[in-house]
Amino acid sequence: MADVRLGDANGLPADLPWAAVLLLCGNPGLGGSFEGNRRLLARLAEVVAPGAVLIGDSVTPTGSPRASLRIRDRDLATPWWQQYNIPAGQMTSLVDGTGWRMEWHLHDGEDHAVLLRRA
Repeated sequence: MADVRLGDANGLPADLPWAAVLLLCGNPGLGGSFEGNRRLLARLAEVVAPGAVLIGDSVTPTGSPRASLRIRDRDLATPWWQQYNIPAGQMTSLVDGTGWRMEWHLHDGEDHAVLLRRA
């Protein structure tokens, strides 16, 4: 059974346990701050099935890890949101205690990706 939904990662529905979460293009940083990202991971751990996986990627910033972003297409634009790009050296401490365990952490220069499994 396919179940695809459009929603906000900070307000996920909990009516069904999720088997996988994809947070690509820096989206593990949607919490807006280090602690906000930890809260996001903990909330995701609450709504996924046991053994679920989370795949995400981020970039180690050369300056501040904080960024204000929005998506724009012609005359349409989303509201601004805060993103916190997670430096590779902070990934382990970010994940610890959130209900996830890191299975692998792949580095490619500034870019890095993780595979997390629901603990």
